[in-house]
Formats: sequence, structure tokens, C-alpha cells
Amino acid sequence: MDNEKLKTWLVVGASSGFGHEICRQLLAKNKNVIAVARRVPDFTDNRALCLSVDATQPQTIRAAIKTAIDKFGHIDALVNCCGLGQWQTFESTTDDEFRKLMDVSFWGYVNTIREVLPLFRVQGHGLIVNISSQSGMCPRIYGTAYCSAKYAIEGLTGALWCETQKFCKVIAVEFGVFPTGMASKDMMRENTFPEYENLPPIPYKIKRHYKNDIALAVSYLINVAQQQNPPRRIILGRDAYDRIKQEARATLAVLKKSKPFFNVSKKS
Repeated sequence: MDNEKLKTWLVVGASSGFGHEICRQLLAKNKNVIAVARRVPDFTDNRALCLSVDATQPQTIRAAIKTAIDKFGHIDALVNCCGLGQWQTFESTTDDEFRKLMDVSFWGYVNTIREVLPLFRVQGHGLIVNISSQSGMCPRIYGTAYCSAKYAIEGLTGALWCETQKFCKVIAVEFGVFPTGMASKDMMRENTFPEYENLPPIPYKIKRHYKNDIALAVSYLINVAQQQNPPRRIILGRDAYDRIKQEARATLAVLKKSKPFFNVSKKS
């Protein structure tokens, strides 16, 4: 994609964490930024349009897009960063909590994509970056709702990547653990059943205590996203690399064990 066509970026979830850092670096690269979140982002650059948007309410997204087009004339890229964290078991998560997390962390993405995709199709170019997680490719304990949302984002992004290849670039970004402040916002609750105590966080043995650099990761993400043919996925963070590698190895092992059952269809 011509880098000049990626001038104006809509970043959803821009008030903190990855979204805020993405906006900061885009502005430093002289991009136009529509920074939206429930809490109005704090950018003062004249190329930043900061608005309050609830991604679970499509009408607020629609209004923000209209305001953005009135100001900048077009939108070239969408970055979806909105989401909630979680640190509790399935049995400790109420239906309302599960739905709330899915509403923000999955349906929020669906709602924004539904509003911008027709614009990209008509103008003949666009970029969608969906911020996912290592937990969208390999599970962890105390994260059933969170992992469910991230796995759904992986499926959504992959299908869009297939469907929109004539006019839009689509990327999923699997981040590891970064200092975004998400942990302080997690829905945390003591687990009431002893059967869930003292479990290993993930089913694989990997090295821990990596210090992932959010500024470095976001810089890499922006540069790769603007390539002519960006990859379908970008994995960022040493912990994410190690965990996803182990999950891939486990999947290959299952494939090998399943080989005797491959030829179960008769030729017509």
C-alpha cells in the first residue's frame, strides 16, 4: 500500500495503553489521528481529533466518523484497541461480566469495522489493525472470558483478511505482557473453590519475567503495518513468541497423532 494513502488513522481505545502510544507515535510521524475512547484522550496536537466514543454503541462511532471526515476528508486506517482485562475462573465470572467483556473486547471491534469497511471499499484502500493478544492463540488460567474474546478476534481478523484482500489490508497483533496498566483494571475475584488453587498460569514451561518495551513494539507495529504487503499477524513480546511457539508445537503434535484418521473419506 502507498504510504501516502495511510495519512489519517482512527484509533479506538486511545486514552491509555497501546492505543495511547500508537496515537503518540503516529502524531510524531505527521499523521492525522482520530483518537477515541470512552474517556476523551488528552492529545493537544492540531492533527489530533479527540472524541468520546463508546464502541459498544454504534451510533457514537458513526457520529465520530462523520466529525472526522468533516475535519480530515477521509479515513485510511482503523486500529482497534478497546478492551477489558480479566483474572478469574469461568465459575467465578457472572453472565453479566462475561457479556460485558465480550461486548467491549469483541463486539466493539465488530461495530467499528462495520462502520469503516464500506468507506475503505468505496475509496479502494484501507488498513485494519486489530489488537489481539497471545491469549488469542494460546489459553491461560483465570481468563476464560478474555481468551474467548481474543480467540473471536483472531477468527474475525482472519476471515476479514480473506474477504477484503482486493481493497483492504488486515492485521492481527498478538501482544505479550506489556506495562499498559491493564492489570490494574482487570476484573479480579478470589476463586471460591480449592480445585482452582495453585494452578500453573499456562500449560507450558517458558522463561518468565521479560521486560517488553511498549514504545519499541508500537514503533515496529506501525512500520510493518505500512508496508506494501504487511503480514497477516504480528507477534510482539518475547513471552508471546515463546508461548505461541509452544502452542504451535502442540498443534503439530496433534496433527501427527491425527494422521491415521486423515483418509476417512471415500473417493466418489
